Amino acid sequence: MLRILVDTGAPRTLCMNRFVQQMGGRRFRFGEHSDMEAECVKDEALLPNPDRTKVDYHALLGMDTLIKFEAFGWELNPFRMYFVPKNAQKQGS
Repeated sequence: MLRILVDTGAPRTLCMNRFVQQMGGRRFRFGEHSDMEAECVKDEALLPNPDRTKVDYHALLGMDTLIKFEAFGWELNPFRMYFVPKNAQKQGS
């Protein structure tokens, strides 16, 4: 299991180099739907973690990925995140 931070203030999806090596490339899936795919556009040098010895997450999901969805949201306790693919409305019409 890998931890991914969703950051609506980040313009790009960033990944730790170790994450890219584990995944075998820069593209990764974060859900079952085919639209739930992201690509790391930058490496760990830009991750907002000043203490490189402690990594709380492996990738930061930025707006370059989130913009692909019609909507996204979450609920707390327990935390769940929901993504609505843009083509989901067309299929349901």
